[in-house]
Amino acid sequence: MNSMSWTAASLVFASAGLHVTWNHWVRHQSGRLVDVWAMVSSGGVVAAVAALVIGGTVDWARAWPYIIATGLIHTVYFRLLARVYRVRQLAEGYTASRGVGVLLTAGTAWGFGIEPWRGDHILGIGLTVLGIGLVAGRPRRYFRSGFGTIHGVGLTIAAYSLTDSLAVHWVAPDVYVALLYLGAAVGLWPAVWQEGTRAIGWPAALAAGIGSVLSYALVLWAYRLGPVASIVAIRQVAPVLATAWDGWQRRLQDPVPSRVWWGTLFVVGGAIVLVG
Repeated sequence: MNSMSWTAASLVFASAGLHVTWNHWVRHQSGRLVDVWAMVSSGGVVAAVAALVIGGTVDWARAWPYIIATGLIHTVYFRLLARVYRVRQLAEGYTASRGVGVLLTAGTAWGFGIEPWRGDHILGIGLTVLGIGLVAGRPRRYFRSGFGTIHGVGLTIAAYSLTDSLAVHWVAPDVYVALLYLGAAVGLWPAVWQEGTRAIGWPAALAAGIGSVLSYALVLWAYRLGPVASIVAIRQVAPVLATAWDGWQRRLQDPVPSRVWWGTLFVVGGAIVLVG
């Protein structure tokens, strides 16, 4: 399917809103891996219970490679994301990594023939990437701090987006998101054990975990209805708007650069073109 329906777009916008909230929580925890693990594991348990109640179907013969792959990819993703938030501000690290992810997802989907590119896809994704780049800003600092980590996050975003967009044809989203999070929790545990499991705020981690699994379940449903590259691009509206809103709230202490407003305009324009 090469066009974006309003149903798919609505699912993506809802997913994006939830996505930015749990990212704010991870950033507030200074990117501690133990807190990321607590969020992932608690979210995985809740998703597993929900999957048992819903009873989604799975074609195990075709789905198991995707399930294993996404668990491994998300293990790397969550580790790198925690590292980004240890050294960079949310507006820079988060938006920069998402921009790389959008570009890599679109390029890979086109390069492997998963999705053909149309003129509106190219325009919409181009506007999104340009807008994210403007919001992230500070290119000199970007190259000095976290260059490899941010690109690693972007690479994992592209990898799991493509993997999961294919997997949802063989496994129900409710089952898939539960297995994804539980697999990532297992994969993260050795590093968490080495780092230490002190002072976990379980109530907040549980709330973030529920928001995270709901966010990803919504985007998995959207993958069944629309092109993955466009969906990944549209998801970036919420974090960019959140960055702009955060800047507006702090405008008296730290004036908002004009590039943030231009970047926000480009990302919103890209989303409009993609939904079209």
